[in-house]
Amino acid sequence: MMESMINAPTTASSPPPPPSPVSTNKRTTNSRQNRKRPFPSKESKFKDLNGKGGGGSSKPGPSGFSGERSNPKGSSSEDGLVVFAKASEIDWFNSQVMITRVLKDIVWHSPSDTACVEATKVLIASVLDKMKGSNVHNRLLVISGAPVNIDGMSVEGSLIRALRGCGGVHGNEMWISGNSAVVEIRSLAKVNEAYEILKQNKVWYPLEDYVLYPTVNVFRVTDSLKLASPSDPQGEQILVKFLKNKIADPEMPDKLNFNASETLSSIFMSCYSTSISFVVESTDEEEEGDSEIFLSEEQLALKIPGNLLELFLEAVKATEEENYLKEVLNRFGEKRKKKKTSEEEKESHDHDGIDKLELEQQRSLREQNQGKSHENPQVESVSGLTLQGFLEWCSELMKTQPNLLWKGIFATGYDIRFDRIWLFQEPSLIYSHFHSDKWAFEKDAALISYMDSFSQSLHIDPTRIQPAELYLTESDYLNPNFNCLQDTEIGYLRVRWAMLQKMNTLLSKKLLAHISVHAGNSTRRSLAKLLHDSRQLLLYYTKDTFLYKIIHTSAARGSETPTPEVMLDPVSSIGSQDDSVFKNQLSQVIQQMSTITSAFYCVPQAQGADPALPISVKFQGEEVLGLSGSFRHFLLNAAKELQSETVKLLCRCPSADAGKHKDSFIITPGKLSYGEEDFLHFLGQLIGISIRSDAPLALQLLKVTWRSLLLGEKEENDCSDDMIEADVLCATYLQKLESFSTKMAFDNFLSLNSWPKFQYPSMDNNSVVSLCSEGSNISVSFSNRDQFIKLIKQLREKELRSSNRVTKILTGLSTIVPLPALLSLFTSDHLSLRIVGSPEVNLSILKNPAHVMYQVGVSENDPHIMYFWAALESFTPEELKKFIKFSANLERVASNLPLPSLRTIW
Repeated sequence: MMESMINAPTTASSPPPPPSPVSTNKRTTNSRQNRKRPFPSKESKFKDLNGKGGGGSSKPGPSGFSGERSNPKGSSSEDGLVVFAKASEIDWFNSQVMITRVLKDIVWHSPSDTACVEATKVLIASVLDKMKGSNVHNRLLVISGAPVNIDGMSVEGSLIRALRGCGGVHGNEMWISGNSAVVEIRSLAKVNEAYEILKQNKVWYPLEDYVLYPTVNVFRVTDSLKLASPSDPQGEQILVKFLKNKIADPEMPDKLNFNASETLSSIFMSCYSTSISFVVESTDEEEEGDSEIFLSEEQLALKIPGNLLELFLEAVKATEEENYLKEVLNRFGEKRKKKKTSEEEKESHDHDGIDKLELEQQRSLREQNQGKSHENPQVESVSGLTLQGFLEWCSELMKTQPNLLWKGIFATGYDIRFDRIWLFQEPSLIYSHFHSDKWAFEKDAALISYMDSFSQSLHIDPTRIQPAELYLTESDYLNPNFNCLQDTEIGYLRVRWAMLQKMNTLLSKKLLAHISVHAGNSTRRSLAKLLHDSRQLLLYYTKDTFLYKIIHTSAARGSETPTPEVMLDPVSSIGSQDDSVFKNQLSQVIQQMSTITSAFYCVPQAQGADPALPISVKFQGEEVLGLSGSFRHFLLNAAKELQSETVKLLCRCPSADAGKHKDSFIITPGKLSYGEEDFLHFLGQLIGISIRSDAPLALQLLKVTWRSLLLGEKEENDCSDDMIEADVLCATYLQKLESFSTKMAFDNFLSLNSWPKFQYPSMDNNSVVSLCSEGSNISVSFSNRDQFIKLIKQLREKELRSSNRVTKILTGLSTIVPLPALLSLFTSDHLSLRIVGSPEVNLSILKNPAHVMYQVGVSENDPHIMYFWAALESFTPEELKKFIKFSANLERVASNLPLPSLRTIW
């Protein structure tokens, strides 16, 4: 049923079809009786769908709808409608239909499918509503009581070092005044962690005697721009001083600075531009050509899209009284004579975009509050506000209540640096932008790639990163992976991220568990095919969580079953003159693992510092504490031997001769021998063991090789791009052949290259391959050069794909890990990250209790432990990699993302 949902015109009010009746006499009789019942009315249908009809209970089946029922005849209403789903199940169904239609619209571009278009617009409207306002104030931390004997530079350095594991201070900007400071954390998800870190005295004082000093006070900031602990007057003064400093002119503290004035002016003008078409009355001054813009009380109170001033006024209301706006107008506004307008002009005025009845109701309500009579609505003057009066009022707020002023600025969608963080546009306009030539699918892929890397740097679930926290720096735009985003306004990127984030959340919780993803490459127009085509829109965390669930549920070895043991002799090949492949450690492992059923390697996903591992590796003559150290050492040695000249399963990338990808390898092309089949099958099993143990396997494979493991998925890359990446010398040679326009110049080039034939060296340079029958006897000429170039490209494509060898690797991998989730959902970059791990080392992950075990009597607050972590914080990234290599036998670490919880997967 789920596979047909994608093309079914099912509406939100349609219940799921009942399951097929079992072929028994009793069920057949009931079915016949049901057919004789009168057809239910429309009212009874809605009654039952809302969960108010019927009396039987239902239990969800595997598809999310009702399966077993306590009443064998089903739950029926008075009109005879059989209800097979609960209200919650219909919500689940509607969520699946909605996310499916959005994916179809984004990935398959279905502008003619109005249901898909409307679903996307609904999603845009939903994320826009949640993006309103700003969470910048919740990311602020106020610090008081810092050491007075250190200068501001030392305080800044202490803050940068302490908050490095939390993503650092946003933009490395912080406000420091004496022994107090205010910092903005990069992400709201890391505020609590940063709060706990800064509360520790060891951040500020010498480690040997930090307990002797008074505690440094750290405060969070609430939505009302006050401290979460208001008992400290000093902290409140620091926050007020900081807010004033951000908005006041440095040379004239009683005046607003330039950025604040420009921002507040744009807020004021938004009211004028959006309300001018909705207000009929005008003043005499406007008729006389007064250039100063005047906003009446009616305009200020209009609740229409785009009126930022109304949001500002609502946020800065000091009291809940209705006359607050009137008091502001009395102090900073002015009154002007209102031009009398006939009733015919009022009725003929066009109120596009807002309901006339609603406008009249708002106007009548204000007249009642002002004590006016409906019988005589005309007045001689109207109260209003000019831009100058508005700025004077804001200046007064800055001096007396800066928290209220900032509260209003945040409510209109600006951050602490006066940058807009969300769009004030209709969903239809945003939809048109995303479906125009200004937006391409590669921008979605680049945005997902950026958020993947950003979430890994913070070590958090990417769905916790709020759209307002998306900032791209100049260095990000210069990155080749993200430079396609540099011509897009940041507001559109935030809206798009909110959409992709919502999609990933719904897919993870509502859809992935109910889709047979193995049909992604074969069945057209199916949900599996749709997910396969949208794999570049799926976050790595979404895929890894799904794979984690599959690995956990497919575990075949119980906790009572002993771990298969592999015994290795580490000194057998040292000093040996025999370079035979049968003398290395890989051969020892293959011989021992060939006698063990692969089900014994299928353990649940590894967790913790010393988890259950697929195999237990022991080295003769060596004693190792625990199993993880020897296992990681075995994986490290296995990766080195696989990339050595002895095994020859992998060969060095030909581009290495030109100085590109020097440390990258590809699968050695050519025909297969029986011994190579065993080694390739073992390589697949080794990759599966690495995935289940969550221990990186340091294979430095070229990107095109990872694509070949995904059964030849090109991911928008053509053969020319792959050839440039793998064999740049061959690509340059072919470009040179194509560049000649005359036969004479072409013949001169051939003479310099020894008059080549229709044959070309293989990628491993061990043989010369004939490009066609009798290719060694056919010379290249100006007339047949196109055929020569075409055949070389076909040869390189075939060698890079190495389908015969890839099949053997995947066969071995399938004995350890279910393949459909990997092959259908993962991209080449995500597959590489899952197997090889991340090259970046996040120190906060190393401190995590899941990766560190303190022996009895040792605490993280012991001086020598704190000195140890302080030393690691001073390491450069390269030094951290060397430390990991020394301490854990790892050249890379697993993905810098938190392990998913089985309770939160679905």
